[in-house]
Amino acid sequence: MATRPPHRPPLVQSFSLLLLLLLLLLLLLHPFLSAGTPSITTKAVPRLPGFAGPLPFSLETGYVELDYGVRLFYYFIQSERDPAEDPVLLWLTGGPGCSALSGLVYEIGPFYFDFHGYTGGLPTLLYKPASWTKVSNVIFVDAPAGTGFSYATGDKRTIPSDTLVIQQLHVFLETWFDEHPQFLSNPLYISGDSYSGIIIPSLAMKIAKGIEVGDERLVNLKGVIVGNPLTDTTTVFNARIPFLHGMGIIPDEIYEAAREDCGGEYRWPSNSHCANSLQEIQECMRGLNDVHVLEQICPEYPSLTLDKQPTSRDHGRRRLTESAVSSLCRFSYFYFLLFVFFTSCLLCQNL
Repeated sequence: MATRPPHRPPLVQSFSLLLLLLLLLLLLLHPFLSAGTPSITTKAVPRLPGFAGPLPFSLETGYVELDYGVRLFYYFIQSERDPAEDPVLLWLTGGPGCSALSGLVYEIGPFYFDFHGYTGGLPTLLYKPASWTKVSNVIFVDAPAGTGFSYATGDKRTIPSDTLVIQQLHVFLETWFDEHPQFLSNPLYISGDSYSGIIIPSLAMKIAKGIEVGDERLVNLKGVIVGNPLTDTTTVFNARIPFLHGMGIIPDEIYEAAREDCGGEYRWPSNSHCANSLQEIQECMRGLNDVHVLEQICPEYPSLTLDKQPTSRDHGRRRLTESAVSSLCRFSYFYFLLFVFFTSCLLCQNL
């Protein structure tokens, strides 16, 4: 004989349903509840491997841990003139995904590699007196996560969108200024080059809108600084043709034909005449360095011969053969030295 299941009072059923709803709510809110408050760790760096003697400027490194499993690494160099009054620059190197070391060593920072004196091992750093840090405080940040020493954990180990990078950099700046309130009144510029031209305007606008509604730190945002920035890809591409003509690379007759046939729209040919004109322009550009028309073409990944079994005296340093050094052009040489410097265990310990 079948037995009937025990009857549950309506109050018990309601309580069970409430517990189920609470459980579902906790599952939905778990990513937010488990996320911590953004935090920062800093370290003063008086010396760097490859640089003779103590640094002649103030260098601080650190991590800003964001509240979604992302840790952004930065280098902060105080102005050599008047840190309390000089501008603060947030510097974003392009790519996306280029290390901030590129901007620090190769572009606006206070030191550079000794190219001519390099014979192997850890590259030598030399002081550069004509740097932006002479008159400004600069934060060089490795962004997005996965760039340089920045990284992400768990399910955040993915390539972030530009929108997410902007949000992360916004939190980075807020957290950094919380730790460095003495710089809040300094003029602030969001700056960088190349692909950061996509990030910088939106990040600056986000900060400016926050100031307008009163929910932003009292930062003294003054503007943006961008070098050879990527903005709108179609506009940038169309601008290349008149530039190359102005540089004398495209002859007048070919340029005038392309301008008439394409109507100023060179990225996607709209007719056969335009396509033919663009093909002639491509022939004019054969063998041209797209990055710098006055420089030779550099192999992006040069073939280098490295000593795979360094001696104990080398402390794990890499060695270039003489033939490999002589075969490198300037830009490839720089990026190789940056790679050797970046992967040095000594560098990791110091920073």
